[in-house]
Amino acid sequence: RTQAGRTPRTDPAEIVTVPRAPAEKLSRLVIDLQEGFDDTAVALVVNGREVLLREHLTTPLLTGLAESIEVITDVDHADVQITIDHGQQRHASRFDLTEGRFIGLSLRGGVIESIQSSNAFGYG
Repeated sequence: RTQAGRTPRTDPAEIVTVPRAPAEKLSRLVIDLQEGFDDTAVALVVNGREVLLREHLTTPLLTGLAESIEVITDVDHADVQITIDHGQQRHASRFDLTEGRFIGLSLRGGVIESIQSSNAFGYG
């Protein structure tokens, strides 16, 4: 995904593949960093693997989407850990991917909130 006026990145961390199974057993997980990020340092780990490390992440007010990342996995769950501002805040959750492969993470009032959906989130 790209934001309006933003050039798509070719950063190798943007799509992370964990190929331990035949292609037909692989599935896509999308994690969106949504509202509340304001010049924030963010580290994101999925199933024990760092998939995102960003400094100065900010959510544009018009779109509500700071960053989106796709992870290809061969398991039916996602252990997601997010660390904010170099350890000042941490949040960990396990998501059952049979209930939805789209996860949104927001920072509201100093609290990290998560939401899961079987449909992609809409922005802007």
